Amino acid sequence: MICNRLFKNLTAFFALFLLSVSLFAESKARLLNSSQARTMVQSYYNSHGSWAGVYRMKKINNIRLKHINQNRVEAHVEYHYQANNASSKHRAGVDKRTFMFIRHRQWSVVGMGRYMSGSF
Repeated sequence: MICNRLFKNLTAFFALFLLSVSLFAESKARLLNSSQARTMVQSYYNSHGSWAGVYRMKKINNIRLKHINQNRVEAHVEYHYQANNASSKHRAGVDKRTFMFIRHRQWSVVGMGRYMSGSF
């Protein structure tokens, strides 16, 4: 009888433990990581940003993610850019810019800040 009660208590304890580990892992998986952010920022800048078609983001030097809440992240990105057209006034340079991410079902970049708006 005591062994039966002990077994039930241990079973309940392990079930709760596994549930809590699973929920923790799920919440961590939903956070945006820097590797995802790098790829998405570069794609957004080159395809949808205000300089799309004029400049290309070539290399990201540094990235800092500021988690506003579980569904919003502000990324501070330092990167090299290069003009698509050799006759452009500024052929290449470095910028530090913010990019805003929002998560509905998945993360997406929804905007970028002004020139040198990023900070490290």
